Amino acid sequence: MKKDEIEEKKEETEIEKRKKEEFLQKLRQEEEKRRKEVERLKKEEEEKEKLREEGREKEEIEEKRRKEIERLKLEEKQRLGKTRAEFLAEKESKEIEKEKLEREKIKERLSEIQKREEAERKKFLERVQGEKKEIKEVQKPVKEIEEPAVPFRPTEIFRPLPQKPSLGEKFWARFIIFFVILAILAAISTFWYWFLFIRKPPLEPAPPPQKEIIVVPEIAIPESLISVEIIRTFEITKSEETLIYLSQILKEDLGEDQFTRIIIKDLTKKKVPGLKEFLDTFQAKTPEDFYQKLSDEFTLFIYSQKEGNRLGLVTKIETKEGLPEILRFWEDTMETDLSSFFAFLGKDKPALKDYFTRTAYHQGVIRCQTFTEEDFEACYLITDNYFIFTSSLESMKKTIDRVP
Repeated sequence: MKKDEIEEKKEETEIEKRKKEEFLQKLRQEEEKRRKEVERLKKEEEEKEKLREEGREKEEIEEKRRKEIERLKLEEKQRLGKTRAEFLAEKESKEIEKEKLEREKIKERLSEIQKREEAERKKFLERVQGEKKEIKEVQKPVKEIEEPAVPFRPTEIFRPLPQKPSLGEKFWARFIIFFVILAILAAISTFWYWFLFIRKPPLEPAPPPQKEIIVVPEIAIPESLISVEIIRTFEITKSEETLIYLSQILKEDLGEDQFTRIIIKDLTKKKVPGLKEFLDTFQAKTPEDFYQKLSDEFTLFIYSQKEGNRLGLVTKIETKEGLPEILRFWEDTMETDLSSFFAFLGKDKPALKDYFTRTAYHQGVIRCQTFTEEDFEACYLITDNYFIFTSSLESMKKTIDRVP
């Protein structure tokens, strides 16, 4: 009996031991799970911290880049200001030198005129003195000549000879004759000046009215640079009408994931407006050499996506050298320089991001500034041959897929 009890107790103790071991094993397993979970959470926290650190580094790099751009702009302004000051100083010195030369020339002319007048005055005095000597010689007493006696003839009458004019009378007579001749010459000169330069020739009789034949030239439309599903053509007579037609079509339902090309015909100028003329409609401000790098012919389109219609354009690159640098500098002021254009597209508050982000797509880099969360952005891309500008990231990607 006692043996049985002892064996039972042994069995119970063994069962309890096994239970304890199983319980301890479960505890160890749970502890291992908790340890692994803690390690996983630590790793996640470390990854998050790395991401935050990378974000801070990117922000610092972006801030450094912005400061570097501001510094370069300031240096460029100072350099331009210094160059302009040097140019103005050089221009002013040249003008002063020119004025000195002109004054010297005037002085020389005055001195020549004065010398000429002095010489003429001396000649005149010499001539007057010579005339005085002649008059004195003429007025010398003449000895009476004894004439032979002549028989008296009552029929002959002797009249006294007229007296010779005095020096003053001769001077005034010549003076009056000189001015009469001068007046005659002035009258003749005035007549010929009026006849040759002022007088209007008689109007020729107008030809009989003829029926006017009006020929309206065909307006050449540039070839589309991307494939589209729909083409909409508008005819305008003033540039302001472009805004009216674009505003209307942007509100229309054009079907999702559809490209609609917009063609604008200017009937007054008999042509399709170019890139510069189109952006000038929105009073856009662009960098100095922006238009020289691109072709003026462009393709204007609307891409319809679920967030709404998005406007975009494509044009060929004439000179790619320096274009990426121009656009990167333009990023700092593009939001304000194109404020009227973005306001027309629906921008009514500041952008969510005051900087451009980069997105890699098909071996190209898209740069965008986000305005709203509804994919309303300012995006541009430079390829080997094309410059693309759209108002959303999705429309940019779809356009890249269609560019040859």
